Amino acid sequence: MQNKLKQGEALFAEGEIEEAEKCFLELLNENPEDTEVLNNLGVISHTKGNFEKAEDYLLKALAVKKDHLDALQNLADLYQSAKRWKEASVQLEQYMAINDQDPNLCNQLGVVYLEMGDTEKARIALEKSLELNPDQETVRDSLKVLEKKTSPSMDCKREIEKGKTLVAEGKIEEAEKCFLEIVKHDSKNAEAYSNLGIISFKRQDFEQAL
Repeated sequence: MQNKLKQGEALFAEGEIEEAEKCFLELLNENPEDTEVLNNLGVISHTKGNFEKAEDYLLKALAVKKDHLDALQNLADLYQSAKRWKEASVQLEQYMAINDQDPNLCNQLGVVYLEMGDTEKARIALEKSLELNPDQETVRDSLKVLEKKTSPSMDCKREIEKGKTLVAEGKIEEAEKCFLEIVKHDSKNAEAYSNLGIISFKRQDFEQAL
């Protein structure tokens, strides 16, 4: 059986997709729960563009062995190719929970998080990747861009504290400028708007505060 498995894998590596698939299907008939065979058939189905069949094979492999790393990664690749980012992240997170020492997986997870709009998680994933392999200039450059994107919210927190201090000191005009500057950078910053409302009340400008 192992010889036939290696034969199928060799055929796949040589580009003999149909022959490799026949080989793996014969093995699957002998043992329907062989996780290596299920995983390989999942990869072949993905290669042939059959998403549903690929997903079915890979999910079956993981149902038998939930910590099958190749199946987790291949299923993540499948979901990523279909732009099913959340599902891809779940598979990659499960992989990382078992083995978090692969910088390439960290990079892949970072990309998925970016597609999901979660820049903070993406930053953490890329930082982990650089810890594992510092010799990645592209990743380092991407991280710098991410840090620039996330820095305004961090600055806003400091500016809010500064604005509150100014209010406490009675420097209302300066505080208002501070909070207005914050909402220019972050138009959804509820705390800044709240403080602007407080300033309006302090000025007895009830109409603006409402």
